[in-house]
Formats: sequence, structure tokens, C-alpha cells
Amino acid sequence: VYEVIRAAKCPLIIDADGINVVSRNIDILKEANCKIVLTPHIGELSRLTTLPIPQLKQDITGCGLNFAKEYGVTVVLKDAYTCTVTAAGHVYINTTGNAGLARAGSGDVLAGLIGAFAAQGREPELAAACGVWLHGMAGDYAAEEFSQYGMLPRDVIDMLPRVFCDHER
Repeated sequence: VYEVIRAAKCPLIIDADGINVVSRNIDILKEANCKIVLTPHIGELSRLTTLPIPQLKQDITGCGLNFAKEYGVTVVLKDAYTCTVTAAGHVYINTTGNAGLARAGSGDVLAGLIGAFAAQGREPELAAACGVWLHGMAGDYAAEEFSQYGMLPRDVIDMLPRVFCDHER
């Protein structure tokens, strides 16, 4: 992971175990030659910042924003309301999504959507905000069809064409 961060020239989307590895040597982020998007849930954000979860819960957006500015990264803060914060100080609060997206594997879908937008040439900050919205909207469609309890990450993927048809812009 450290070598990829040092060598990459294209945007990196770092999720799950990549975040866990980075949290052991956080200053590696300062060695990057590319833009980085991190997608932590609150436990992973706690490991990245070394702040206790109760403190993060008091102001998760502010803590995430401080981290993004300090390390020059974009952070997708996965919580009840997912928001994207950038090193430039932008905050994008998402209004789509539901508790069914808290299932294992859903973060992989989100990271893939962000990566897909970045691979198409979108700025990583915008790729993150758009990926979060699209993931949430597809999750809302999946919950409508399967319920929040019954939906699976693959159902979110399967709903993407419907979201594109209904919201193409």
C-alpha cells in the first residue's frame, strides 16, 4: 500500500484494509504524488485520526475536514448521513441512502463507483461526491424493492441502470 501511494500518478481510492494500513503510518499520505480519496466509516476514521469515536460523533464533519486539510486528501465520511470533505474545505452532504447500505460489501460498491468516475477523468473530489450520491440513490431504489433489511450490495449494483434512466443529466 505504501509503495502504491508513493508511486501512483493517477487518483487512488483507499477503502477498508487500505485505510487500516494507512492508519499505521498516516504520514505516508504526505508522500503521495496523486490525489487520494479515503472512504472510512467512523471506526476507520477513529484509527486514522486517533480520536475516540465519541469525540468524532460530536463533530464528524469538522474532524473529517481537519483531517482532509492536514493530509491533502478527500474523505468520504460513511455514517448515517454520508458526506464528502475535501482538502480545499468543500463539504458535500449527501441526502440519498439508507441503513441498508451499512451491510458488508456496500462500501466496496461505493469505492468502485468513485473509482469509475475518477477513471473517466472526473476530479477525485467530484468523483467522490457523485459516487456517494449515486450509491445512495441506488440504495434507495434497492430498499424500495427489497427493503432495507433484505437488500444486498448486488441489489444496489442492479439498480444503477434505473437510477441512470430516472436521473440522467
